[in-house]
Amino acid sequence: VVSFLRALLPGSVGFDSSVNWTSRLRGRARDCPTFEDLTPYEQPEISDITFCDKEGKLSEWLCSHGYKPAERWASKSVTYYIEVKTTIRDAPTPFIISTAQMEH
Repeated sequence: VVSFLRALLPGSVGFDSSVNWTSRLRGRARDCPTFEDLTPYEQPEISDITFCDKEGKLSEWLCSHGYKPAERWASKSVTYYIEVKTTIRDAPTPFIISTAQMEH
């Protein structure tokens, strides 16, 4: 997901792994050459990725890919709190989410 967002939001738009990847698990990615210089995230964790979309590029991408609710805020600066979830099986397999994650 981080690599996708880096490619989607390059340069001045500003997706920066060292700033926007706000998961404590990011320190484990340092084994990958792409992220070997990335320092561990040691702040309180609210979401895996936190991105302030000042130029509306992520909102624009969401709209162009069929996410209609994003049209309401596409022309505004909005902060996205993205939680990445995986399972070890197929799509219907439940995943875990904490109460704190649901409240944000």
